[in-house]
Amino acid sequence: MPFAHKRLALILHYLLALAFTVIPLAVFSLLVRAEGPLAALYILTALCISCIFFGRSIKGPVQKLCFLLSVLLGLAAVCIVLVQVNVSRRSLAEAWLELARSGRAFGFFSFFAAEIYALFCIAQGNLLCMKKWKAFILCALAANSLCAGIILNVPALLVLSLLSAFLFFLLSPSGSTDILRRLKSVSFPLAGGILLSIALMLLNAYNPGAAHIFKTPDFTAFFIRFAPSFPLIRDIPGYGISMGEGEMPSSVTLSNRTLFAVRGEPYSVHYLSATKYVVWNGVFWLEDTNEGDLLPYGYFGDEGIAPLPGAALSGSTLALELVEDFYSSIPIELNTERVELSSDAPVKIKATRNKGLRFEPSARRGLKAALIPGAASTSSEDASFLSTYANPGGERSLRISALARDLTADGTGPEKDRRYIQNLLDYFSTGYTYSLQAGKKQKKESAIEHFLFTEKKGFCLYFASAFVLLAREGGIPARMAEGFRVSLDEKGSGTISGNNAHAWPEVYLDGAWRLFEPTPAFTQTDPFAYSKNSDSETKRQLEALFGPAPAAAKKTGALINWTPFFALPAAGLALFSIIRVLLNRGTKKLRRKAARLVRRCRKKGVPGPEITGWTAWANAACIVNPKADVHEISRIMIELAFSEKPLPTAERIRQALRG
Repeated sequence: MPFAHKRLALILHYLLALAFTVIPLAVFSLLVRAEGPLAALYILTALCISCIFFGRSIKGPVQKLCFLLSVLLGLAAVCIVLVQVNVSRRSLAEAWLELARSGRAFGFFSFFAAEIYALFCIAQGNLLCMKKWKAFILCALAANSLCAGIILNVPALLVLSLLSAFLFFLLSPSGSTDILRRLKSVSFPLAGGILLSIALMLLNAYNPGAAHIFKTPDFTAFFIRFAPSFPLIRDIPGYGISMGEGEMPSSVTLSNRTLFAVRGEPYSVHYLSATKYVVWNGVFWLEDTNEGDLLPYGYFGDEGIAPLPGAALSGSTLALELVEDFYSSIPIELNTERVELSSDAPVKIKATRNKGLRFEPSARRGLKAALIPGAASTSSEDASFLSTYANPGGERSLRISALARDLTADGTGPEKDRRYIQNLLDYFSTGYTYSLQAGKKQKKESAIEHFLFTEKKGFCLYFASAFVLLAREGGIPARMAEGFRVSLDEKGSGTISGNNAHAWPEVYLDGAWRLFEPTPAFTQTDPFAYSKNSDSETKRQLEALFGPAPAAAKKTGALINWTPFFALPAAGLALFSIIRVLLNRGTKKLRRKAARLVRRCRKKGVPGPEITGWTAWANAACIVNPKADVHEISRIMIELAFSEKPLPTAERIRQALRG
């Protein structure tokens, strides 16, 4: 075959492999309405298949480089997908699959599914690069049947995928002898894997603690710290604040990603709780097992809110609209009497006064909810648990008890309790610093004691926890709520993001649960007065909630401005370096041209000028390279080496380069 035909066949082969890799991925992304960096996904997929193709088709150093790049890109793609599988929430997958089966899939989870499908496409493209047409057809059939069977929940497609994979495995060798040998080769590792899986399953069932070494690492904490806006971790309780699964966190990273759009009364402030905590074991809080009374809920049409019988809508109704792709709950206010939902809400809903509305699977983007207010919570069920809410819990702290006695108010009855609560609020308003980075405690020291008596710095979780424990020391039932604090603007609009994640205490006073705000940054006129200017993360959160920080006051005094003393010499040095580079530009270009000419002449048997000198080299080089102006180049190179002014003029360099 002529060389031109070979090149044309190679190009057509490459375009075929590229088309059958990227086009199916693009079609899948359109079908599931993926939202994300699709262009980057297509480019990386095309780059990966290109490296595979040229790594198999081009000989020489380029082949090794392409092969190495294909291996690195493949490993990176698999690792990225596995990490996302590790951090993605099961509730998100269930919600997405339910939408996909009805043809309504969308969002970032669809992009995540497209990433997984891209791995199958790359595997198919690899077979095309090797010109294994039958294997490519079987692999494509197996991969697409598997994806369609899982997404659409069609068992027949899963069976077809299994049969295609089995045929792909059997037909890859040639001859019956190879088939039998292939079956025997995989029988032992397959049987060993099945037995090991059964052993681990039984070990985990009868002794869960013994199998912990086989658990996969959890990357969720890493994403919360460095990528809190990553969409696949969006149903984490508190949307940034995490507790109840270990010690009190010493720091928290909050996301800017919007979760809900909110409408209500202008300039109003709302506390929407998602979880209540009641038991303090000395190390961390445990969620309240008392779910409270059932919370009535109903539905309204697209034309507007149509209240259920007995639901009185008022101007204080708070409307929420889910902006994120999926979310597993609707937080409610302490005085929420009932909730109205849009018709696209999930079917399975658990609605209680202490835990709000929780969906299974998660609600999807566009869900609307109206929180209709009523009287404060005064249910009889709460009253039966007052002894639990008044118990400090865990190992009682003598230092916290002593502080509570110092803050105890005079008098008796409800008036004494109200004065005591006010004393607690006053106590936290002075001498404490608000920061998303709480100080690290000693190993045997309680996190709350460290906050109260040593560091006196922390975020809302520490203020609320200390307030609850001190209230209980005073004999007042209290619990901690976790959720969101949102303030609306002059138009009655607002948003809920990770920056709004908040914790606050709720105290049982005068026969009802009432919330209080002990975190000084959320009660004072200037919230930045309770944080340090060097604390950039805390400042970022406060600016997202309250607007830009006020400009710092200018310091007065006879201070010397040292900037000119450093700026002027630095500018002069930079200017000198630029001029020197420009002057040497022509010289460097001439040296490179001379070096190339010397290498060409050396290949033709002419010794280099380092052996014979530039003059003798020029006499010999002009014979093998009569077209090159070797004498002019040698003369200028001699001047560069021996002249008192080694820098030639620009015109002489240009003349030499023209040769």
